[in-house]
Amino acid sequence: SGLGHASMGHVDPLLLVATHGQHPAALGDLLMGVLGIIFLMVEGPSGMGIRTLLASVLGSIGFFAVFIFSGSLAFFVARGNMLTILIREITLSLCCYPLGKIFPSGTSRLILLLSPAAAISILPLEWIESGTWATFGLAALALFMSLLIALATYTVGVKRFQSVSLVT
Repeated sequence: SGLGHASMGHVDPLLLVATHGQHPAALGDLLMGVLGIIFLMVEGPSGMGIRTLLASVLGSIGFFAVFIFSGSLAFFVARGNMLTILIREITLSLCCYPLGKIFPSGTSRLILLLSPAAAISILPLEWIESGTWATFGLAALALFMSLLIALATYTVGVKRFQSVSLVT
């Protein structure tokens, strides 16, 4: 069926996973986000809409990286699905609260910045508010590094799985 048919050539398995579980209710969230960004572009402070749009793209890349990384842990850990669920839920929870405002400095802030939530929501949100390109660069760099780590984990995990499958 569809995406995996051989006549279409090679299809990246990550693309199949990313598009497989799309829920129709997510379209409402997407529509609300797009309308909010359009509203900010028209009525918001100068540049706020564009910064929000770019931060949304950064956040999407960040969640993509978290889902790839957490899903790849099953290649390395027995019963990794529970760890996958834990990492995803913790990341979602940390991204839903204004933790950047709650922990503006100190050790708690440092620990928070080492979590995926920092790259997904805290740094892009700070960039939306500040509008400085240095903050945007920091957020983009953090997300790029997260994505590279996630893809490397996935690649090593798949190779490990294939080599174990060949042996057994």
